[in-house]
Order: sequence, then C-alpha cells, then structure tokens
Amino acid sequence: MMIIGHTRGLGRCLEHYFKNKGYLVEGFSRSNGHDISSSEVRANLIERSLAFDFVIICARAGFAQSELLFELHRFWREKKHHRHIVTIGSKAAVNYLSRAERPMLYDYTKISLQKLAETLSLYTPIQVSHFNLDYLNTESIRSNSKFENEPKLDLEFVAQQVELVLNLPENVTMTRVDLWAR
Repeated sequence: MMIIGHTRGLGRCLEHYFKNKGYLVEGFSRSNGHDISSSEVRANLIERSLAFDFVIICARAGFAQSELLFELHRFWREKKHHRHIVTIGSKAAVNYLSRAERPMLYDYTKISLQKLAETLSLYTPIQVSHFNLDYLNTESIRSNSKFENEPKLDLEFVAQQVELVLNLPENVTMTRVDLWAR
C-alpha cells in the first residue's frame, strides 16, 4: 500500500493502522522529499505505484491532488494495472455554499478532486473511491479554537472505513463515501 501524505493527521493514522493490520505500507510526503505539487515528483510516484495494489492520496497540495489522481489513473490504465485508488477529500466539496463567508479556493480543490474521482471510477476496471470527510480529530483541528465546538471524526474509525472499501469484492465499487461527525 502506498500512502501519499503520511506524516500527520489522517495519513499518519492510516499508515499505522494498516501496518498494524499486516499490510506492507510505504509512505510518501513532503517531509521525505515527495511534494506532489512538483510534476517530477508526481511522475516518480506514479512509476513507483506499480509495486502497490492500493494507493491512498491524502496529501493536501491544492489542485495537485487532482493532478496526481488524473495522471496516476491514466498511467495505470495504459499499464493495465487494475488496482484501487482512494482519495481523501473534505466536506468542503459538498457544503461549500453553506459557508458563512464566501467559498474559498480550498473548496474548489476538493470539489475538483471529488468530481474527478467519481468520473474516473465509472469508466475503467481501476477502482477509485473518494472520501468526503468532516472535521477530523487531529492535533491541528483540536488546537484551532475555531473548531473547538465542532464534532470531529475519530481517525481510527475513518481508517476502518477505508479498509472496508479496500476489501470490497472486485466486482463492487464504492465510488464515494461521505462521513460526517455528529
């Protein structure tokens, strides 16, 4: 399993969760020289992805998440590498118009990622699953007073849902998962 964006928050949780479950996991992020906003880095990651059955893209890098998904999917299609890609998005893709202030560029990066994942999942044997997530119970969210009264998703619960999607039968695709905290 390849996890892109693995050093903090959900990515770190996913790496530990899947390693503890016995998966072979390799993590890539800016902290170890893999900034996906660079086209060269994306090309290198895409080449390396052939060694993996699962790729989870949870790095936050603006539209680079969508670029990586598009390029990875095209490469796998050409190589007939019919495996599973999971993208991690945000509730911003779903409820951006309900913000008290006007929508931000971040919202549109997440909308782009969601729509691309949904579209790519329909037309090839490559499985693509997209997660829209509410606020996560991460250190950065907990330390921001703006979110202190917001309900938060437990990271391990999210990891369990990702695992569930990855272990669906090959003839079943779960294209989109929306998880909101209450």
